[in-house]
Amino acid sequence: MNFRHFCTRLLIASLAVIPLATRAQRKVNLVQAGGLGGFFSHQFTGFNFFNYEARLNYALTPASSISLSGRLISGVGENDYRQDKRPIDSILHRGKPLGNLSFGFSGLVSYNFGNAANSYSYKKFGGALGVGYNYKNGWRFVDSTTYWKGSEIIVSGICVDAKFNFPVFNTSWTLDANYTYNLFNKNPDIKGMFSFALLYNIHVPIHEPKRKSRHQLKKEKYNKFI
Repeated sequence: MNFRHFCTRLLIASLAVIPLATRAQRKVNLVQAGGLGGFFSHQFTGFNFFNYEARLNYALTPASSISLSGRLISGVGENDYRQDKRPIDSILHRGKPLGNLSFGFSGLVSYNFGNAANSYSYKKFGGALGVGYNYKNGWRFVDSTTYWKGSEIIVSGICVDAKFNFPVFNTSWTLDANYTYNLFNKNPDIKGMFSFALLYNIHVPIHEPKRKSRHQLKKEKYNKFI
């Protein structure tokens, strides 16, 4: 085999790989979302002012996928549940009216369908069901804690997650509900924690872009030369 034949076969092989790579890129796609939410459990309730989720999808069809996702959460998680409160309490808490910040993270494996199942699903409604791990950290004051130091909260365990995706004009939004079974024995009174969020799915349109007609393509091509 001479050099010319070798180059010809290499070129043919390269051209064959291009559509395969494009197809694989459509199979695997990333959807990101951000928004607000909250959480509550036994004597531990708060507001999450930061929710960020990144979801790596493997498309089963254009409107369904299996995904691996990670979420970062930050919010306000200090609550005073002491029944025997003293007047000095208001002075101690005056310097931090919003309480201590709480934070958390989670990882999920989910099945997604319809709206936002992929970045190019182009469906009005959809949802997701998932299972994974969730961790939440915060602070609270209860009667069993010391006066000067709050009790640290750690909720950690297996979680189940459900999403409802809906349209607002040409944008995709998600109502998310999550329940975590607390397997960490630091706070035995907290058996589980429920959390919720309203998320905006970034760059996930509802309507499929209209294809340009031959006349429009010719006109654009003509305008380039003017």
